Amino acid sequence: MSQNAERSRMRNSTQRTAPSSPQEVREREFESFVRATEPSLKAVLHARLGQDRGQLAVAEALAWAWVNWKKLPSIDHPIQYLAKVGTSRTRLRRLDPKVEARPPIEQGDYEPKLDDALKALSRQQRVCVFLIAALGFTYSEAAGHLGLSKSTVQRHYERGIEKLRSSIDPPTDESDSP
Repeated sequence: MSQNAERSRMRNSTQRTAPSSPQEVREREFESFVRATEPSLKAVLHARLGQDRGQLAVAEALAWAWVNWKKLPSIDHPIQYLAKVGTSRTRLRRLDPKVEARPPIEQGDYEPKLDDALKALSRQQRVCVFLIAALGFTYSEAAGHLGLSKSTVQRHYERGIEKLRSSIDPPTDESDSP
């Protein structure tokens, strides 16, 4: 075996061994926590706040989690709690309007009325529609992440979808047609 291959094997084997210090244990536990919770946290915060502020909120929430790591195990619903932390920490900042600008959509089907129709929904309806229709969450999953009952999430979703449908494709009055 070449010297480089041996060094690589040794390095990899030492990386898989048990952590030797409390700091390494904490880091590994936190990394595992982030891998498990970040996708859901990101989905909730992006749905609530939009992509740019949502990404900032995820970073703020995970930074808070790192600093308060000892408190986190005592929190019953960590994703819901961290979503509130991220939301409140980004609320205090004024974001540069340039950061919120979206690039033009280049491909795929796009309904021009969709942006305005989504803005017309209540915040809860918009979040529920995004989590369920766009990300494929079940009512129960969305309810757990948002701290709402399943029936409340279902009601927000159904009302939101109905408003979107009527905004994008309003019913036509048949009596006006020749």
